[in-house]
Amino acid sequence: MPCTKNELTPLEDGVATFDAIFKAIESANQFIHIQYYIFEEGDLAQRFLTLLKQKKKEGVEVRFMYDDLGSRLLSHNYLNLLKEAGIEVTSFLPMRFGRLMSSLNYRNHRKIVIVDGLVAFTGGINVSDKYIKGDPNLGVWYDMHLQLKGPIVNSLQSVFAIDWSFASGKDDLLSSKYLITHPGIGTSIAQVISSGPDSDFQSIHQLFFQ
Repeated sequence: MPCTKNELTPLEDGVATFDAIFKAIESANQFIHIQYYIFEEGDLAQRFLTLLKQKKKEGVEVRFMYDDLGSRLLSHNYLNLLKEAGIEVTSFLPMRFGRLMSSLNYRNHRKIVIVDGLVAFTGGINVSDKYIKGDPNLGVWYDMHLQLKGPIVNSLQSVFAIDWSFASGKDDLLSSKYLITHPGIGTSIAQVISSGPDSDFQSIHQLFFQ
């Protein structure tokens, strides 16, 4: 359902997006939830690692979810460094020999960051230095992202919780600890519409036609 009193801030490139995300992560006191389709190692990934390890030391809960196909180049070393720091890590539909073709199209393209249930980010920008430094052949990659504040953050948290449950088998992210009561912070009406191969109802497809 649409909800009112939200604050939506467009982030029009990689620099603005990651500046805002890292600022939010630095302010975290309770929990940080991260989900990406593509998470590439590089300067951005290293900054994520440093910040997340520091926040975990401060007692903040950190959960990290990645798509096993989109982030297939993410090294075991990087993932082990997250796990050794006490960060919960899970992959969406791990690629397994013998079922590659059956899961190839069932990938999770979401890009979600949620901090303390107060601020969230979603949109089109994955974690790749190409959004900051560019590509030798294609130049700097551009895409749009959004910073969300207000009741809409709970809707995005619900999407993350469902994906986390599917990927990790843990059903503990739909409690009041993670779905908080939001005061009115803005003037925007917003609604999160999620879709995927786990549902027969093509919600985004139907939204476009509506």
